[in-house]
Amino acid sequence: MKTAQQFSLPEYKADVLKIEFPADLKYTKEYCDGTFDGKKRPALYDLDDVRQFCRKVDEASGLPWVILSAGVQIEEFIEDVRLATEAGASGFLGGRAIWQGCVKFYPDTDAVEQWLSTSGANNFRRLYEASRGATPWFEHKRFGGYPNIELADDGKNWYRNFSGFTS
Repeated sequence: MKTAQQFSLPEYKADVLKIEFPADLKYTKEYCDGTFDGKKRPALYDLDDVRQFCRKVDEASGLPWVILSAGVQIEEFIEDVRLATEAGASGFLGGRAIWQGCVKFYPDTDAVEQWLSTSGANNFRRLYEASRGATPWFEHKRFGGYPNIELADDGKNWYRNFSGFTS
């Protein structure tokens, strides 16, 4: 929670926080039986606790936030995304959770591409569905809704003054 508060400060000039999920679902009462990876673990908390952890992240964040996959398997990440977006997250950033299944096919690049265009694409679709309840970034308390968004240097030549572009 302190990290979310700290990096929400104006001096960091952040627009969105990328946050790791605040719990490990493999240690919840509901999933400690090895649901995600076949390994049994002791239950340290339950899903109600995890929901509370996510709400605390949302309360602490002065910016819209998205959940990172942190390399967990896709089934666990889908549940992470569902829980985080229910608590106020604005979406997800998924890397390995989406595409890690293709690695076993390397160096057969045709098989890698086939996996990515089928299973990988399906992983993304499932994550999208899990995140449908996400809070749009402009609805975050920082902005208060789309009508309140003000763009600096807006207009047809905005890109000329945008500090992120160099010529």
